[in-house]
Amino acid sequence: MPVTLTETRIEIADRHTTLYYMQGKRPPARPIPFGSSEGYADFYREMMLTPSAEYSGLTGGRTGAILAKILPVYSGEKYWRRYLGREPFESLVWNEGLPFVATIKPRLQVTAPSGFEAKLSPVPRVFVYPFGWSTRISIRITGEHDIAGLAAVVAQLFNGDCFLLDTASQSLSLRMLFDQIALGVRTDAFGGADTRDLQASEIALVTTVLAKHGGSPSLGGLGVAEEEQLRYLVRPEHAPARRSFSDSVFRFYADDDLNYMIFDKLGRFIWMERLLRPEGRERQLLECYHHNSIGALLQAWHFAGLLTASAKERGRSYRLKDLVTTARDRLEYPSFRNASLTAFLQLDSVQRVIKSS
Repeated sequence: MPVTLTETRIEIADRHTTLYYMQGKRPPARPIPFGSSEGYADFYREMMLTPSAEYSGLTGGRTGAILAKILPVYSGEKYWRRYLGREPFESLVWNEGLPFVATIKPRLQVTAPSGFEAKLSPVPRVFVYPFGWSTRISIRITGEHDIAGLAAVVAQLFNGDCFLLDTASQSLSLRMLFDQIALGVRTDAFGGADTRDLQASEIALVTTVLAKHGGSPSLGGLGVAEEEQLRYLVRPEHAPARRSFSDSVFRFYADDDLNYMIFDKLGRFIWMERLLRPEGRERQLLECYHHNSIGALLQAWHFAGLLTASAKERGRSYRLKDLVTTARDRLEYPSFRNASLTAFLQLDSVQRVIKSS
């Protein structure tokens, strides 16, 4: 029976790391109070008192170049309570290295591949840490489509000029979009040209099928072409993976071919048959698992970036020492672990960073 998807969610994110606020005895006081635990906690408290606060309202009237509304990272998401192992409080945000979330001023549109009739609805947000940021594009696909169509969408997102900001005169590639947003984030949250951020070479990608009817892509029934299609969904802009398909599969239950994650470096494709229901608690749990998968990956990825950037830093400030300790501890002993995070922590490059920090 053909596999017909009716709703899929794709998350795409970059990563920038900077020690702009971590150097020197007296860190910059503006534009964001990232220079101390007290300043950042106060910033968060003001955020909590003014839900969906405008950037200008939290920065003394400063006009944002790209950032619009600012939100606490744990607003509306249960993941952070599980991650922290306790109720989130403003006093924790610095020591735990938590970001805040911001919407952006321009409206974003995405062009679908030719012949693809399902609707693409993008929501861009920026996750801003004391030591960097990620622009995360969440794309909801609604309407009938199939795995081949999904692969075409991913190919377009990573390899085509399909993004349009209403402030731009032409369509942008994914990396051009990230670069455009980064210009504004450096100005709004860091030191502009003095930010000196390091941009990760890879891009994170998490795709979860949220609703379908008809058949299912059982691992045991996949042909070579179908396996390659799933592998492409987690590695669309890179050379073919060296590991076998079977080594790229995580089964959520032993000997189960219908509940699994395909992964490769920072890419994940999640199919959870037992939660693929049109409504009710299963749907809620599936959406929660999707958000947890991208959330855990990004948090760990940023901590790895911080450890890498700080490795060559001599005479670390106390601020940097505190955050490096948190990053190393959270990577070595995660209080919350899922398949997405486990796959990341098993990467040789990540283990080297942890051991050398």
